Parts: sequence; C-alpha cells; structure tokens
Amino acid sequence: MYGRGVATALLIVFACGLVTALAWPSHGPTLGAMTAAFYRAGALVFGGGHVVLPLLQEALVDPGWIAPDRFLAGYGAAQAVPGPMFSIAAYLGAIAPTGWPPALSALVALLAIFLPGFLLLAATLPVWQHVQAMRGAAPMLAGVNAAVVGLLAAAFHDPGVGTRHRIVARCRRRDRRLRAAGSTARGRVVGGGVVRGGFGRDVSDGLVGDCPHQPFSERGRGAL
Repeated sequence: MYGRGVATALLIVFACGLVTALAWPSHGPTLGAMTAAFYRAGALVFGGGHVVLPLLQEALVDPGWIAPDRFLAGYGAAQAVPGPMFSIAAYLGAIAPTGWPPALSALVALLAIFLPGFLLLAATLPVWQHVQAMRGAAPMLAGVNAAVVGLLAAAFHDPGVGTRHRIVARCRRRDRRLRAAGSTARGRVVGGGVVRGGFGRDVSDGLVGDCPHQPFSERGRGAL
C-alpha cells in the first residue's frame, strides 16, 4: 500500500488536469479540445453515468461538433451494451471530427473520461478510513447521496439535447409505431441504433429518434 505522499501527488495530477481542461480553448473539434471536454466531464460529474450526458451535450453537441441525432444514437448504444454509461465516450470520440483516426480518438476519449475517477480513487484510498472516522462524515455523505438523487432525476427527465419544439410531434408518432412493432421492437431499436445511428440517420427506421424527455430504455419498454 502506498503512502500519503503518493496519494497527494495523484491528487495534484488530478487538479492540474482539471485546471488544464477548464482552461483549454474549444474553438474547434481538435483532439486536444475533445480530450479536455471528456476530462472535464469525468472530473466534474457526480452521481452516476446518466448525469454526464448534459455535460457531454454542452461540450460536443452545442458547439456543433456532433449532431443531436448521433449523440442520442450513442446514448442508445451505450445502454444496449453492458458496462458503465461512460462507454459512450468511445462512440463520441470516434465520430468527433478531430482529424485523427476514429480508433485513436475513441481511445483518447475513453481514457480521458475515466482518468479523473481513477486518480481520485487512488488519491483517497490511503486516507479513506481516517475520513470515515471523522465527525460529520456520515451526514455529509448522506447529503451528497441526496443531491445525487436530484441530479439523476434531472438527467432522467432531460438528457439535455435540446431542439424540443422541432421533435415533439416526431416523438409521438414514433412512440405509436414502437408500440405497434410488437416483439420485434427490441432488436430493431438496438440494431438500428448501433448501425444506422453511427451514420447520422434516424435511429431504427424512425422507431426511436431523438426524443429528449424519454430515455432509450423507456422508449422500447412500452412495446415489450
């Protein structure tokens, strides 16, 4: 087990990375700007994978680097595969127009979003038992957990992809089509989201699309 010196060094690395990511210019979809965006998301998010969606939307969709439809396709694909929601970083990194090979961009994005959490975990392990024994630690963690519930509720209600007025009617039509699709809906949703969404098309032949108020898993649940 390493000591507090190593833990302090890891915490400094985390802080320096965060300061650099916050100060990095984001004038265009360069590899450095994309890495900074994913590091910021991984460092600032707290409360579960879905909470990261608004941060990624603000960093990648709002500037026009990634289209909202393709962002939602990645959201659907990330929910269709096992593992944490952070795996969406690989998809977003691959389709971001950084000018680098998609495989390299995907790897960099994946490492950048996971790195802050690993640095914080390694930095707190040597002193975690001491923190747990401190007076007020338990109420503080209970308050943090309560705040996490609010963050998750906000992310569940609104993934943050915008353009609601343009797509409300489309969402209603697609919900009706999804309910009428019967037992084949799940395969069409997952397969269509992965294959067609990666090319910027409507997901699964118009069955799912880009509804901001309804998460991917909920859209297919009514038909199954």
